[in-house]
Amino acid sequence: MNGKQLIEYIQKNNLEEAVVAVTATIYRQGDHDCRTTTNVSVTENTVYDDEQRKYVPAIDFYVDDELY
Repeated sequence: MNGKQLIEYIQKNNLEEAVVAVTATIYRQGDHDCRTTTNVSVTENTVYDDEQRKYVPAIDFYVDDELY
């Protein structure tokens, strides 16, 4: 998903005022736990795109270690 698709999804579903939450599934020894937080930071970054062979802009959703 790219930034434009994310914006379109938010607009299409009237989610402009929605709370941003992130859920992580943590696996350990055959069991798992799903934890959710709204303590999310969004920043700009770059990632290397193998197909384009260059760095491209990226959006990072960062969650502190409270999920562990």
